[in-house]
Amino acid sequence: MDNKKFQNKELRKAMAYAIDVQGILDSFSNGLGEIIGAPVPPVSWAYADQSELEQYNYDPKKAKELLDKAGYVDVNDDGWREDPDGKEFTVNFDTMSGSDISEPRA
Repeated sequence: MDNKKFQNKELRKAMAYAIDVQGILDSFSNGLGEIIGAPVPPVSWAYADQSELEQYNYDPKKAKELLDKAGYVDVNDDGWREDPDGKEFTVNFDTMSGSDISEPRA
């Protein structure tokens, strides 16, 4: 990862385990669609067989364990985890806007 914030592999894994992909699919796509567990769709020549890739099924408990192991803990008791240096940890991302479901989906 080019961004220094995400060079910690345990952090990246924790973030993957913390995302309820099936819940998102059920909530915003009426359950239509397929979780492929790969960065490219099966129709692509570059698709990798899922058995060759580590899968990150929704597991908030495991995500928390990985964050603890990586040193991302709530040091000031505000309910949010700080980075291993004790500094505020934030993640910014771009998302779609302009519809009723944009913000909830984000």
